Amino acid sequence: MDTYKAKQLEQILKGQKFLNYEIINLLNNGKSSAVFKAKDLGGNFYAVKIFDNDLIERFGHKIQEKRIEQEISLKGHTISNLVKIIDGGKTQIESNEYYYIVMEYINGQNLKQFISSSTYDNSFLQKVVKTLFNISEALLTKGIVHRDIKPENIMINENGEIILMDLGVLKLIGVPSFTDQDEKQFVGTLRYAPPEFLTRNEEDSRDGWKSVNLYQIGGILHDLIMKTELFNECTPYSNLVLAIKEGPPKISNAGFPFSTIQLARDLLVNDWKKRLALCTNQRVESFYLNNPNNSSSIDKEREDILSMTSGHKTKLEEIEKIARSNKEKADKRIEISNRLEKVIDESLELIRQKWLFQKITKSQSFFFDSDRENRITRAVKNYLYQIDGDIAQGFPRPLFLFTKFNNDENSLAQISFMAMFLGKFIRIDLSDPINMFRQIEHQQKSGRLGLAPVNEINNIPTYDAFNGTAGFDEQFKEKITSELKKIIKTALKGISPEVTETLEQRERFAKGEQDSSGSVKTSLKTIMFYKPE
Repeated sequence: MDTYKAKQLEQILKGQKFLNYEIINLLNNGKSSAVFKAKDLGGNFYAVKIFDNDLIERFGHKIQEKRIEQEISLKGHTISNLVKIIDGGKTQIESNEYYYIVMEYINGQNLKQFISSSTYDNSFLQKVVKTLFNISEALLTKGIVHRDIKPENIMINENGEIILMDLGVLKLIGVPSFTDQDEKQFVGTLRYAPPEFLTRNEEDSRDGWKSVNLYQIGGILHDLIMKTELFNECTPYSNLVLAIKEGPPKISNAGFPFSTIQLARDLLVNDWKKRLALCTNQRVESFYLNNPNNSSSIDKEREDILSMTSGHKTKLEEIEKIARSNKEKADKRIEISNRLEKVIDESLELIRQKWLFQKITKSQSFFFDSDRENRITRAVKNYLYQIDGDIAQGFPRPLFLFTKFNNDENSLAQISFMAMFLGKFIRIDLSDPINMFRQIEHQQKSGRLGLAPVNEINNIPTYDAFNGTAGFDEQFKEKITSELKKIIKTALKGISPEVTETLEQRERFAKGEQDSSGSVKTSLKTIMFYKPE
């Protein structure tokens, strides 16, 4: 319920009777409801939660009734520090019907407000962890999970007691939740959701939900240590989602013991099974039962050393996280590069079968000096294909097809081609394509035999056959095949005068007009490059 609507409802209800209660004022409002302070005839204060009619209409009255019934089922519970449920149901306000829940009134502030306005020490963190852990464990014994443990749902009352509030998204373990509809809609609060709950891949078992509880308690511990909310720097929504998936967050504060910092880190481990293994009941209980002030001098010295060096571990974890991320990206780039190479190979083979080339031979992958700067962030590959055909197929000599392609980890790819017929003085050796290009570059520049320095091989007149996101479907393969056909056709068209001249020479020789020592007028010293217009 937005603030405007909550204020309108306050104007209607303030000072009026609501069942057996008098509404005093608006306390708070959230996405589904508004909470009002109220008192009964005996002067006892209560909190009345009234649900948003629009949401009820959207999700259906039946769902809302079951949701309230589930909360009311905890009426009279004996779980310490869990908000007490007094009553609930549906009533008429003016011309509208409203669903409501009556709860105990907590005079105090929520934990988010407390963190921003108060000073506290490690003993307070121990108290918070103990309270939340005991509540969540008690609910688990009843086969119930809270699912929305966050600072705004935790109250600190005037006596310093910690109360867990808002039972609106409770779930019975192993029972499909009516609040989730198809079980894939996200419920709770994204910022404090572990990765498996974010994607709705949580295991619907006691262990699965216990691990969700542990993560959310870890989120609370993070906020208390760092004095800022979990993943505070991650906006907008999409960046928050990525941060949760990539976590855990950075946690470091020399003002708290190492054991506190490390527990928070382990509670926020992404893998839910590892989270359970690291944060056993014994580990959590030893945290909140241990009093650092009663430790031996040796233990204190050890704690001091661990606190001083915790920053090193955090930095190391950051470095390892970057290294893992870089490796994952590099592995993805290689995977995509291999798929691009396969598409080009298959496309050439398809053309060979249809156009009846005699043979296609492929060089090993090679790199020019100019490729080095791109190889850090992109997968770069160069290949040289030798396409052999006979004169009847339009090939007076082998056609060499140069392919260059690069891509990033997101399938953004650039594919370039160039076809060439080489002069007779170029020594063909596909096992050493760089050497071939050095000969080509030198002959192009000087017209003489020799080798050009590798760093001068930069005048290869390629053209972009593709530049965009590779789809790896049949249409993408057809596009690459079409571009390869185009460049081969251009090359054959360009060399056709030489083919004609060769055939004419053979004809004259067959008629006895010229001996076998006759030569084609087109100079085989010339290197001819081809690319489509």
